[in-house]
Amino acid sequence: MAAPTSQIRAMTADQRRATLTLLRSLTPAQWQQPSACEGWTIQELVAHLTLPFGRQSRVLRETVRARGDFDLAADRMARQDAASRSPEDLVTQLADHVDHPWRPPGGGPAGALSHDVIHSYDLTLALGLDPVVTPERAGVVLSAFRPAHLRGFGVDLRRTRFEATDADLAIGAERERAERVVAAPVLDLIPLATGRPVAPSPG
Repeated sequence: MAAPTSQIRAMTADQRRATLTLLRSLTPAQWQQPSACEGWTIQELVAHLTLPFGRQSRVLRETVRARGDFDLAADRMARQDAASRSPEDLVTQLADHVDHPWRPPGGGPAGALSHDVIHSYDLTLALGLDPVVTPERAGVVLSAFRPAHLRGFGVDLRRTRFEATDADLAIGAERERAERVVAAPVLDLIPLATGRPVAPSPG
């Protein structure tokens, strides 16, 4: 059963607070490091995290300018915002919008949570830090994944099955029909499903 909207929004706010705690601990040099989101520095990635809180007319205008290619438009806007705004400005904007009810078109509340959770991995994986995601939030995101969500990452959920080794959670193909089964702790399944590197286990 899907989590209620109010619960998902509370999780999204908690995720943003966790990300803020991380960002406030970063050094100036870390802000300029590459993130795990290919092509973006940490600062550009954080600029992208604040995009939903700006004027939607800008998003529409830039998407039209990019001939409907939202990924290209998002890339341009992230670079523009990172170049024009300091890390402190970006942190302030994120802090001011912790409870913002934005939801991506067609994604609903779980889509907003996914946005914050997935990109938090892009921060921690790149910096060699532990995830700032809880198993509960990761589970909600995983349960919301549909084939269209992961197709761009080269994952076909009709043939692939993801199973948590530390929770009663699995998504994708039925086990007897799966051509590929990926079993891992729930906190590793999101980066595995979305093409991110997974940090090696300690020891």
